[in-house]
Amino acid sequence: MKKTFFYLICLFLSHDFFAQGTWTQLTSFPSAARWGSSSFDIGNKGYVGMGYDGTNHYGDLWEYDPGANSWTQKAGITVGRRLCATFAVNGKGYVSLGATTLSSPTIQEVWEFNPSNNSWVQKNNFPSSPRYSPATFVIGNKAYIVCGNEGSSSGPFTNELWEYNPTNDTWIQKTNFPSTARYGCTGFELNNFGYVGLGYSGSFHNDLYMYDATNDSWIQKANFAGTARNYAIGFKACNKSYVGLGQSNGNAYSDIWEYNYFGNTWSQATNFGGGNRWVSVSCVINGTAYAGLGSNNGFTNMYNDWWKFSCDGNGIFENELINNFVSIHPTVFSNSATLEIISPYQNNNCELKIFDITGKLNREEKIISYKMNIERKNLQQGVYFFEVINENKKIGWGKFIVE
Repeated sequence: MKKTFFYLICLFLSHDFFAQGTWTQLTSFPSAARWGSSSFDIGNKGYVGMGYDGTNHYGDLWEYDPGANSWTQKAGITVGRRLCATFAVNGKGYVSLGATTLSSPTIQEVWEFNPSNNSWVQKNNFPSSPRYSPATFVIGNKAYIVCGNEGSSSGPFTNELWEYNPTNDTWIQKTNFPSTARYGCTGFELNNFGYVGLGYSGSFHNDLYMYDATNDSWIQKANFAGTARNYAIGFKACNKSYVGLGQSNGNAYSDIWEYNYFGNTWSQATNFGGGNRWVSVSCVINGTAYAGLGSNNGFTNMYNDWWKFSCDGNGIFENELINNFVSIHPTVFSNSATLEIISPYQNNNCELKIFDITGKLNREEKIISYKMNIERKNLQQGVYFFEVINENKKIGWGKFIVE
């Protein structure tokens, strides 16, 4: 029997009401307005830098402290660049690929930023062709770079997927993105799966695909509900994932859309506070999302503003999912497992819902005891998510595998 290891995760679950959210303008990014910048978050700080202002490519890096609402300049990268692949893993930030000229991508370098000593170290080069405007996401302690533009505005484009392991500084090519090769697509992580969609390949896209790193496979999900576009941002806040901004046919957008894993649906949230924007950046610090910079229609105006996205009374606050009163054990089973509810919800007013990997509701049943068997029944081999509801309030969630 194959032994499978995984971590129970806090699911970004949805209530049945519309999550508006509020945008608040903060202290502006303290350097030149620009587009195509890079961003990542480490611990309690966010990092923004690089990009292009129409004349200059920048290599600077600035640290944002949300507690003080202030910026501090950090050590910059060697050569200015734009539209890079950026991510953070294990307390360090990474910048790779991108462009230093307006004609074509030139960079295969990978640089690691260590905030503890404010320094950059060059790592092994990206092993495939130079490219700019890929999507990225992180699952566990590995990062993924997918798609991108290997040439001019007319391509060639790629749909390659590469996995980077910072622990041993190695790259492995994985299963290609299953749809049209493209660039300017959007990536994010949700429930330990990667999501990639939108982008441009000669036409604009609004599709969305989920990547399962365990099986190195892709599953198509519900199309993005807004207008097809490229250069949108994606972020997580209020235990949800959000995609918005971007452009198509020279028109920039300010709309923000919320993706709900359970039900595989989209709903519109509050528009970005800074107006129409594309080639912007975003990061998430302690569960709160921040976004800014970029340009509006074309490159007429460039920005250095900085905004925070907060939940209001209609959204889900982070502390709603802190306490999990339910467990299933063992978390890998063939025939049955035990579901247990702890105090103060040991009553008969609870309901169990089980969802498959696509987000489809597979089973719904009344919980008749604080400890009960969960029979395999019609569950096929694979990964499942569950939630437990008590009097219309979610009191627990988790993940299990049927062998």
